[in-house]
Amino acid sequence: MLATNRGKKVNACLIYTLLWCLYSLQGTLYNSGGIVSKLLLLILLLWSLYSCYLVNTQNRKQSLPYFIKAVNVFLIMATVYGGILMISGQTLYITEGEYKAVAKFQYLKDIYMSLLPLYAFYYYAQRGKLNINQIFFLLLLFIGIAWSRYFRSNADNLAMAMAMGSTREEFTSNAGYSFLAIMPLLLFWDRKPLLQYLLLLVCIGGIILCMKRGAILIGAVCFVYFMYSTIKSTKGATRFVVVLLSILAIIGTFWIIQEMLSTSDYFVSRIEKTVKGDSSNRDILYANLWEVFINEPNPLKIIFGRGANATLTVGMNYAHNDWLELAINQGFLGIGIYIYYFIALFRDARRVRKINKVCSNVLLISWFILFSKTLFSMSYASVGIVQMLAIGLVLGLCSDKYLSTSKSLA
Repeated sequence: MLATNRGKKVNACLIYTLLWCLYSLQGTLYNSGGIVSKLLLLILLLWSLYSCYLVNTQNRKQSLPYFIKAVNVFLIMATVYGGILMISGQTLYITEGEYKAVAKFQYLKDIYMSLLPLYAFYYYAQRGKLNINQIFFLLLLFIGIAWSRYFRSNADNLAMAMAMGSTREEFTSNAGYSFLAIMPLLLFWDRKPLLQYLLLLVCIGGIILCMKRGAILIGAVCFVYFMYSTIKSTKGATRFVVVLLSILAIIGTFWIIQEMLSTSDYFVSRIEKTVKGDSSNRDILYANLWEVFINEPNPLKIIFGRGANATLTVGMNYAHNDWLELAINQGFLGIGIYIYYFIALFRDARRVRKINKVCSNVLLISWFILFSKTLFSMSYASVGIVQMLAIGLVLGLCSDKYLSTSKSLA
């Protein structure tokens, strides 16, 4: 049963996931930043930290997936740098657009929320409390939350525009990345191709409506790979159905784009800016931070960086590029650990391919999304529970401990 495991015991993984979903709905179901959201965050972080402890103490070090080991190293680095920031007494500000103080705990909070859920999902997948059958229910929940984020973001932006006397009615939304994160999980619906492609089209439509150019570009590549991998993995009559659904999905996607082009002036302007190479002044930001890094006279700062959130001390905003952010903040140390982070996930995808090709494709699409986001946004600080659930589930199901006690990944 979905909500129970081994009789009438409550499924702790389901509760953990639902609490994350509830936390993500702050501002919709309850006020943001209030006592409810703070209490939920405290519970979830403590739960995640305990899961991290269990994973690293109850598994032999050599049996841990490469990615778990890489995240261990990354979190140690982030904790050291974030801890120094918290005790430094220095208040940092974002001065681009609006003057905004950044809370000292924000650096660690973002990274912990982003990466720590991996351990809980890996732990529960190993012990049979998270499996592929549950994904069918959770996917619908995640899609609903992504749409709620889209509508909430639009409502907030519209209210802000009206308060400023603007008549603007269309905006970009970071919810595009929420839809993008769902795509790897859709691969598990391979036995129900009609529903699989219907939900794929729903996610693609959401990404386009959010008008976030980075999410659209990444989503387009994932869309193509998704169709390629599903067609390749099927045979006979099923392959014919999948090919037909792929053609219909392509037609549906072009229809959505055509509708946007004919009804949304803002969408057209976003496309035109992309074609012209307009990067919303990020090229200037990148150039300035690159100059700071290559002209750094202190060799220790080149190796170890200037400290957490140091981009705010040499620029007006975060780098909006993980590699530049790490170069300024943690120097070559941070860049080296981040390279190891992506190599580790790719190695796990290759290792898992010998066990289950669908699971391997889930990791490969997740790898591509995470790596591509490093060029547009803060990937390591915004992975999100949906993508960490996909990665943790696959790594847990393909672990030695799980395979030794189960005959089926489902």
